[in-house]
Amino acid sequence: MSVTLTGGAQRGRMLAVPDGVRPAMGKVRSALFDSVRAAQWGALEGAMVLDLACGGGTLACEALSRGASRAALVDCASAALATARDNLARLGFTNRAQVFCIDSRTMTMAAAERPASLVFIDLPYDRQGAREGLLDAAQRAGWLVPQSVLCVLLPHKKASAHTFPPETWVTRIDRRYGVTRLWIGHRTV
Repeated sequence: MSVTLTGGAQRGRMLAVPDGVRPAMGKVRSALFDSVRAAQWGALEGAMVLDLACGGGTLACEALSRGASRAALVDCASAALATARDNLARLGFTNRAQVFCIDSRTMTMAAAERPASLVFIDLPYDRQGAREGLLDAAQRAGWLVPQSVLCVLLPHKKASAHTFPPETWVTRIDRRYGVTRLWIGHRTV
C-alpha cells in the first residue's frame, strides 16, 4: 500500500505504508495542514515537528514537504520505523529528520534536542488508550512546550469511549471527516 503527499515541494510523491498501518486519508491530511496554516499557530515554515506513533512517517513527511525544518518520528514497531526511514530517504529528508523507537512498556523516549512546535498523534484505532501515555512521555523528554500545537486523528465513532482532550489542552478545532475526527489544540500550561 502507498499514499501520495498532498502538498508542498514533494506534492504527488508516493510513500510506502507498513503492513497493518491505516494511514490518514489525503483529504484529512490536507485539512490538517490547511487548518494549521490558516490559524497561523507557530507557522509551519521552519517548525520542529514530532510525529508520535508515526507508522510510515506520512504526517512528518507532509510537514517537511510543506516547509517544516526538522522532524522527529517516534514509533514502537520496528517495521514502521524501517518504512519511515525509507520514506525519508526517498524524499531526501534524512538530514532533516530523526527516527526514534519508544519503549512501549515504559513509555520512555529520547530526549528532545529542541521542543516541537507541532505534534501529531495518529494512533491505530485499537490503541487509542495509549495517547495520554505518549503525551506524558513526550512531556518528560522535553518535546512539549506551552506553545506546542497538538494535532490528533482519532476515530469519530469511538471518540466518546476515550476522554479527549486531556484537561491541560484547549480545543481550537474539532471536526469530522468521514470516520476520522481531527482535533487540534494547545496546552493551557
